[in-house]
Amino acid sequence: MRQLAQEVENNKALARRLSEPFQAALLATLESSGNESTARKAKSGSKQKKYPVPEGFDPYQIFYDEGGPGLYIKLQSLEVDEIKGLLSQFTPIPRKDYVRKQNQEILLEMLAQAIKNVATRGQAFGDYKLD
Repeated sequence: MRQLAQEVENNKALARRLSEPFQAALLATLESSGNESTARKAKSGSKQKKYPVPEGFDPYQIFYDEGGPGLYIKLQSLEVDEIKGLLSQFTPIPRKDYVRKQNQEILLEMLAQAIKNVATRGQAFGDYKLD
């Protein structure tokens, strides 16, 4: 049995031929489990709120084009939920750190700082020259 497993791992063509009879059963299983999970989701609902993200808004591009002050000015026109959407999509900040905050200024500072940190990561060594 172990030799067969090793042969299947090493020989992709053999693995593909052996998997063909199981494809129909796998698809049927995935479809039935997908229907059950969507029924469960519709019934219970998602506990996490989905925050809207402004369409076409790329904070990194704005930061590269206009710098930190330009990014901050553009962010001031956004609502709290939109800022949270940007935090969830564009930053590595954990959801628990911003989900309960409602103060727009605090969220703006958090987002602007996170964008700046990610965008300038590694630049400390950009001017360093090896002799």
